[in-house]
Amino acid sequence: MPRRRDLLRSAPVAAALGAGACLAPRGELPRRPRDPEDEEAWTALAHTFAADRSITYLNNGGVSIPPRSVQEAHLEGIRAADGAPAQILWSDQERGKAEVRARLARLAGCRSEDVALVRNASEGLELLQLGIDLEAGDEVVHADQDYPRMRAAWRQRERREGIRRRVVRLPGPEEGDDAVVEAYRAALGPRTRVVFVSQVVNLTGRLLPVARLAALARDHGALCIVDGAHGLGHFPFDLDALGVDLYATSLHKWVHAPTGTGMLMVRGEARERIWPLLAADEALDGEAARYEQLGTHPVAPFLAVLPALDLLEHIGLESKAARLEVLRDRWLDPLLEDPRVRLMAPRDRTVGIATIQIEGASPQELHRHLWGRHRIRTSPIATDEVQGVRVSPGLHTLPEELERLVAVLQGVLEEGLPPA
Repeated sequence: MPRRRDLLRSAPVAAALGAGACLAPRGELPRRPRDPEDEEAWTALAHTFAADRSITYLNNGGVSIPPRSVQEAHLEGIRAADGAPAQILWSDQERGKAEVRARLARLAGCRSEDVALVRNASEGLELLQLGIDLEAGDEVVHADQDYPRMRAAWRQRERREGIRRRVVRLPGPEEGDDAVVEAYRAALGPRTRVVFVSQVVNLTGRLLPVARLAALARDHGALCIVDGAHGLGHFPFDLDALGVDLYATSLHKWVHAPTGTGMLMVRGEARERIWPLLAADEALDGEAARYEQLGTHPVAPFLAVLPALDLLEHIGLESKAARLEVLRDRWLDPLLEDPRVRLMAPRDRTVGIATIQIEGASPQELHRHLWGRHRIRTSPIATDEVQGVRVSPGLHTLPEELERLVAVLQGVLEEGLPPA
C-alpha cells in the first residue's frame, strides 16, 4: 500500500501532467512546398489531413477538413478536461486561450486585446448586429448576397425596432470593384449608421474591396461591420491596413480548426458602442472579453486552433493562396472552355472558392448527380441572385480529385443529366 509521504510527493507530478495534457500537442510539420506546383510536397501535405478519401470533398467553404494534428489535439483536450473539469477546463485550459487570441491577432493583423473567441462567424456577427444601439429610422446598408442569417438579423431589427434597411444589389461577374463601390455609395443616406460588408461573398467566392468600402463608411460617419467568414486563413490581409474596426470569422473554414471555433475583432472606440448579447460585468466594459461570457463551454476546440495556426504559419498564407489558385484553375480551365459554363464572379477576384452555372442544369439537379451518384460534395447555390454549384477545394485536395470532378461535369455537358 502506498505510504502517505509517497502520495504527497506524487501529487505535484500528477498536477503537472494534467496541466500539460490540457494544452494542444504540436505535431511534426510536413515539408514546406517550394512553390504552388510542388506536387510531391503538396500531396504529402494533403495526406496529413483527416480526409475520408471515399468522398471527394470540395465544400471547404462550408466546413473544412482539419489536419490530423488538429483532430488529435482537440480529442486530447477533451480527454484532459473530462478528467478534472473544474481544474483543467475552468483554470488550466481557460488560461490557454490567451495564446490563441495572440496568435489569431498576429494572423489577422490586429491587437490581441481586441480579439474575442466565439463559436463561428454568425455568432460573432450577430453580437455586432444586435449589440449596436440603433433607433427607429436609423439605416443599415447591406447587400443582397450577404449570408442569409446576417440578412435575417437585420430584418429582425427592422421588424422589432423600426430600423430601415437599404439593400445593395451586387454587380454581376462582368463588372469590377468600381461598380461595387458605387453600388454601396448610392445606398448611403443621411441616416445610415452601419455599412455591412462581406469580405468574400459566400455565394460566389467574390472578394469585395473591403478597404474602399470601410473608408466609404467611415467618411460617411457610419460603422463598417465586415463578415470575414471566408477571409481568415484563405489569403493574406491585414485588418489594420484595411481600416476595419468590426470583424468576425469562422476558424473551421480556411484556418482548418475544429468545428465550432471563430474569432471576433472589436477595436477601439467601436467597442464602446457594441453591447454584449450575454450580459457582462461592468468591470469588463471596454474589453473584448465582454463578448466571451458564455458560461461553461468546451475550451478544447479553441486550444486545438494552435496546431492549425502552426501549419498555416509554416506554409505561409501567400503560399497557401497561390496553391488554392492553382487548384481553382485546374478544375475551372477545362470547364470554362465550354460556352455553356459561366463563372459567377470575376475570376481575378476569387481565390479558393468559385461558383459555376451550367446551362440547362439546375443547382439541385447537379448536386444530386455529383453527390448521389459520384460522392462528390460541393454546395448547390440557388438564390434569386445566383444559380450554380460552388466548389471550394482545400489543402487536403488531391489533383486526381479535381480531375474526377471535371470528368463528371464534362459528362453532364456531353450527355446531359441522367433521369432522377
